[in-house]
Amino acid sequence: MKYAIFLGAGASASCGAPVQNNLFKEYFKNRSNISRRHCFDADKMATFFCSQFGINVEEGNLDNVDFPTFEEVLGILDLALAKDESFRECGLASEDHNPSNSISQLRQMVVDLMAYTIYHQVNFVENKHKELIRSLDSNKLLDDCFFISTNYDILIDNAITDKGHSIDYGCHMVNHAFCVENEFNSNVKTIPLYKIHGSLNWLYCPTCNEMTLTCGKGAIDGEKKSCDTCKGLMQKIIIPPTYFKNFNNYFL
Repeated sequence: MKYAIFLGAGASASCGAPVQNNLFKEYFKNRSNISRRHCFDADKMATFFCSQFGINVEEGNLDNVDFPTFEEVLGILDLALAKDESFRECGLASEDHNPSNSISQLRQMVVDLMAYTIYHQVNFVENKHKELIRSLDSNKLLDDCFFISTNYDILIDNAITDKGHSIDYGCHMVNHAFCVENEFNSNVKTIPLYKIHGSLNWLYCPTCNEMTLTCGKGAIDGEKKSCDTCKGLMQKIIIPPTYFKNFNNYFL
């Protein structure tokens, strides 16, 4: 490999990826539809924002409200978890034995919300990454390239597979051969793509300790998924934008 291509937030923003500052604003403006379809607790989120940021989402024009970024929200949640502290309206699960009131569940809800927003705002827009792959391929440079991405969306993934190529994520996916067409065709190029902050088309089963892909172009959103083998709840492999990043999962 001769060329490393790094894809950061700007690469996805050019395709319509949401800006961090607007994600919560869009959620609260459309929270009734989003919460009903994807099991987000709108009341819990509203209480948290009112108590911690002084934002009453039930009053006024939300377009005029300065919402915190995901990094700021996750930062205070992760700090509370790391220091074993709690908020008045949202205690730790170890204290009240009620998962619905735990900070950890609220944190997961915030991450799910981010996944949902990215999924619905990015994966249905023009994919400009296709131009990059097309240019590299036509100039016979693609074989000498590998990609490193900090983005969760699957824009670059789809751009590669749309050209008929396979992807090497650098880790074992139990259903990779099933998901990739022409996996064993010797003419298919395998392009290394290392997504160091995870991906919306990755799911991890903590019971089986295995990773799977969501086949095709579809990416996961806020819905829960079960493992085909053990039927346990699968987890997203996403390292969100927070001051306290956790890379404990060895697949990353």
